[in-house]
Amino acid sequence: MKKKRVLAIFMAIVMVFCYIPVTSFADATTLSDSAFMDMPSEGFWSTQALNAAVNNGLINGFTEKDGTYIKPNDPLTRAQIATIVNRAFGANDIASLSGNSDVPVSAWYYKDMQKSVKMGTMKLDTNMRPNDNITRQEAFTILGRALKMDNGSKNDIASFNDASQVADWAAPAMGAMVKAGYIKGDNNLLNPKAKMTRAQFAVVMDNAIKQYITKPGTVTEVASGNIMINVAGVTLENVTIRGDLIIGDGIGNGTVNLNNAKIIGRLVVRGERIDSVIVSGDTIIEEDPIGEKENPLIHGKIVATEINAGQTLAESTLSGTFKNSLGEVVDGKLSWATPKTIVAETGGFAWIFTPTDTTIYNVITGTVTVTAIATIVLTPITPIAEFAGGNGTISDPYKVANTKQLDNVRNYLDKNFIQTADIDLSYTPGDTDGGWNPIGNESKQFTGSYNGDVYKIIGLTMAKPSGKCLGLFGATGSNAKLINIGLIDVRINGKEVVGGLVGRNYGTIERCYVSSDFIYVNNSVVGGLVGQNEGTISKSYASIMVEGKDGVGGLAGRNYGTINNSYATGSVKGSGIFIGGLVGWNKDAIIDSCYSSGLVTGITGDIGGLTGKSSGTIKNSYYDSVIAEQSDTGKGEGKLSAHMTTKSNFVDWDFENTWAIKTKPGSYPYLQWQTGNIPYIPSGFAGGSGTEEDPYQVANAKQLNNVRNHLNKHFIQTAAIDLGVAPWNTGYGWFSIGQYNSGSFSGSYNGDNYYIYGLTINSAPETGWAGLFGDVNESAKLSNIALMNVKISGESYVGALVSSNQGNIDSCYVTGSIKGKKDVGGLVGYNYGTIERSYSTAAVTGGFGFTGGLVGLNRIEGIIKNCDASGHVIGVDNVGGLVGLNYGTLDNNFSKGSVTGNEFVGGLVGDNIGNINGCYATGAVTGTSNHIGGLAGRGNRVLGPTGGKWSVISECYATGSVTGVDTVGGLVGFDYGEIEKCYATGSVKGCNKIGGLAGEKCRMGSRYSLISECFAMGSVTGLDKVGGLVGYSECILKNTYATGSVTGVNYIGGLVGYGDLNSFIDYSYATGLVKATNTSGKTYVAGIIGYNGGNTTKCYYDKETTKCSDTGKGAPKKTAEMKTEKTFDTWDFNDIWSIQTSPSSYPYLKWQGKKIFQLLNYK
Repeated sequence: MKKKRVLAIFMAIVMVFCYIPVTSFADATTLSDSAFMDMPSEGFWSTQALNAAVNNGLINGFTEKDGTYIKPNDPLTRAQIATIVNRAFGANDIASLSGNSDVPVSAWYYKDMQKSVKMGTMKLDTNMRPNDNITRQEAFTILGRALKMDNGSKNDIASFNDASQVADWAAPAMGAMVKAGYIKGDNNLLNPKAKMTRAQFAVVMDNAIKQYITKPGTVTEVASGNIMINVAGVTLENVTIRGDLIIGDGIGNGTVNLNNAKIIGRLVVRGERIDSVIVSGDTIIEEDPIGEKENPLIHGKIVATEINAGQTLAESTLSGTFKNSLGEVVDGKLSWATPKTIVAETGGFAWIFTPTDTTIYNVITGTVTVTAIATIVLTPITPIAEFAGGNGTISDPYKVANTKQLDNVRNYLDKNFIQTADIDLSYTPGDTDGGWNPIGNESKQFTGSYNGDVYKIIGLTMAKPSGKCLGLFGATGSNAKLINIGLIDVRINGKEVVGGLVGRNYGTIERCYVSSDFIYVNNSVVGGLVGQNEGTISKSYASIMVEGKDGVGGLAGRNYGTINNSYATGSVKGSGIFIGGLVGWNKDAIIDSCYSSGLVTGITGDIGGLTGKSSGTIKNSYYDSVIAEQSDTGKGEGKLSAHMTTKSNFVDWDFENTWAIKTKPGSYPYLQWQTGNIPYIPSGFAGGSGTEEDPYQVANAKQLNNVRNHLNKHFIQTAAIDLGVAPWNTGYGWFSIGQYNSGSFSGSYNGDNYYIYGLTINSAPETGWAGLFGDVNESAKLSNIALMNVKISGESYVGALVSSNQGNIDSCYVTGSIKGKKDVGGLVGYNYGTIERSYSTAAVTGGFGFTGGLVGLNRIEGIIKNCDASGHVIGVDNVGGLVGLNYGTLDNNFSKGSVTGNEFVGGLVGDNIGNINGCYATGAVTGTSNHIGGLAGRGNRVLGPTGGKWSVISECYATGSVTGVDTVGGLVGFDYGEIEKCYATGSVKGCNKIGGLAGEKCRMGSRYSLISECFAMGSVTGLDKVGGLVGYSECILKNTYATGSVTGVNYIGGLVGYGDLNSFIDYSYATGLVKATNTSGKTYVAGIIGYNGGNTTKCYYDKETTKCSDTGKGAPKKTAEMKTEKTFDTWDFNDIWSIQTSPSSYPYLKWQGKKIFQLLNYK
């Protein structure tokens, strides 16, 4: 497209303000992170974006007892994301939620859901699921709608490995955002059905919008990237916008001025009430404006034919490209009729430009320069056509290319039509009373013809619980003809006489189909294609779930006419009479050469695999008795699934001209005109072929149980499954899928965030293993699995999702209770593989071996990242809020539940020999023996010929209270390894070797263990060897401090209770009260270290607050001196330490940032 230069046509209104508008740059540095206890550290992938979201007012924190939290890893709900987008775009207008049933008026999000419907970012529906966790594809679709980015396609995302998982309705937005660079994927995965976290969406918003302008006035400097203006009265002057300029909904009835501005990207004008964008000077807009209306209203600008920039109109004719208000390119010419009038003529249309002071509609593309004319308005001389072409006759039918034109069909019920493009009905005209209004009804039937020409109609939605004669067409007359129509993603809720294509049909239907999702009526007569047929249906099919009361059929509810060479594959369910896989009631009618293959369920009589009841003729028609779970005769012949794949079993069927059948893999018969949706014989599943591209579909408990017979295949769950009923919850309950001695699971299972309820296991009989899956090998992948209200009891290798895992687990969670004796975890018992973005709220109870809120034992190969557990955990030894025993890697995890055990008990990990990074624990920890810690009970080591392996804990913290006997610490009870940039704030109580951070810190042979850049703030109470940071030390402490009070009997220190000859303390201080309870006199009580057998270097303590005055083990200083940098001789205040001067503070570590500084000085 050629560049468009917009010159001033009139003098814009000058708006003078006495202040500069407040703008927010996404990368601005502020102190807002000080408010949040869990804001990721500087440099973390989400920190900058989270700060920007806070600064721009998009997200707020959660206030809890110990502070305010940003909760970056929490999933977003649909209501929360609606609120964020509303704030970003300044939305104020609201829409009615009439017809919705799950957004209470009293809910905090009620107005935001109203705003989102008004914005068009969410669609009004009976159930809007405000509290459901939003998926990535839902989030991108909402943002894409807001940004007017819906011109993508599946071709734009085809390079991603999981592109096939993106729903058709999400592809336009996700494709557009991929093209624009807003979505980059993770390891070449889009993860469309994964949960979207607060941190992830903050990053998306940061990529999408780099600056928010929220106050009126003149702006002369902008950020590089997309700019949002969500308030009226803003002037952009002498700026270049290297991205999109988005005029948000918050502008209302006001204006935005562009003076000598250049927009390299798009100009997006949102909001129905936006009056104008006023341009002046040498303003350049490189792309056509995009608006809510057909054409956004723009003052002072004419966008006309594509001619050379700067050319002046004269008394001559210019050729060019024109667009009408439907956005269609039409032929035309532009001529200067009089000095004051410009006429643009096109085929079938004529437009006149005349001077006025009003606005013009952007209906013609290109650039012109107009002189001597102040303002120009566009007025249509002839009305815009209601269709894309044609005159409605049989030889020249009206052409239907979009939603509006399809809606216009109802105005010409006796005419003829042909569809010329796919049509999306997910948003329908007048969508205020339950979605699409059917074309024709019983009193005014459609009597013309409609040829879909194999184009699809997508997303037909109708929520009309009292509606009758519902479908794309309500009722068709005897002369009507519907051919080649394809409906997909149909969702209808009505009362009676309902079908996907037609409610009541008297005409002819040929080569039509309806595919997914569901049709439901609360009364009678419902079919997948037609509710009631009194005409002819031929060479058509339905593959959709149908449910109602009486007269329920997979293809037609009732048949009074003729149905031939047609089939139905969807499940059929009825609560009354006349329930059939193809037809509910075949009353004095004909069914010839048809079949059905769906599950048929009912309560009372007249239920059949093909028809529920028949008083007519049924000829050469069949049903799959295995899938239907029916065995009736005389109204359709039942056959085994295997027999439905052989042509010879279909007597007198035309496989030359009408039908086809596949043998590898085997399929049911299908119609030769079909190009897709081949009805393959299921292997005990709802659909699919078991490949990665076309996984088996699991929709019920039987199909889930059948997974064990296909351990190397791929699966996707398509409905909620209840395992809390017989036979799945009786006896031993569920038997785990995949066993190490009989075959591990090596495929993939995507739960697609559908629930599995009530998983019950009662002491698994054979292996003692207990989990939904037993043994999962390194090739397997489990994702998006939601286990609700589990009740599990096993021996060893006990985990609700997996007993023993070597594969990849992503975005799974569990609630309920789990009990076992060894290797017991809320999600996984024994882990060799990778677990990410998963959590457990289940209560977990274990025995003597390895009990964790999420995982019992994590091997050296195991990786757990971005996970959490919040249930109460009880065990004996090696008990942790997240992991019982860890040899592997824990990265960015947390636990919140209380933890109780005997020995090796920790808020996050019971015993650690691996790496823990960026993790925290907040629950109370109680042990009845030794090695008890707020984060880890013990930091252990394994010696080997090359030096062995030892615990490494970095950038972690614990806030819960800790109680034990010996070696008890606020972070770690006993540790051999390395602890860096960690802290603890909870109170600590015990007997011997008690420390605010670590109870005992030991070296490993000749290798010194280390505590570096750490601190503790909790009170510490014990008997012997009690320290504010460490109780007993034979390690290196460097750049540390403690502020909590310390109380004990012997060997009591503000920082360390007892330091042996291998103890080294450098550049550290203490400020907490040090108190001995020994009434016979103080025994080794000191401001820094009670007993010092090693060395201290440049250490200090506050003699006023500690109430100590000893020397030789640390220098006593007054409080004022402790808050002066010069006191701390040779301390590194460039890279390690900071100190506040106003108000004054004790030194704090630079990595802490402002949030810990506040705790330190104002607690």
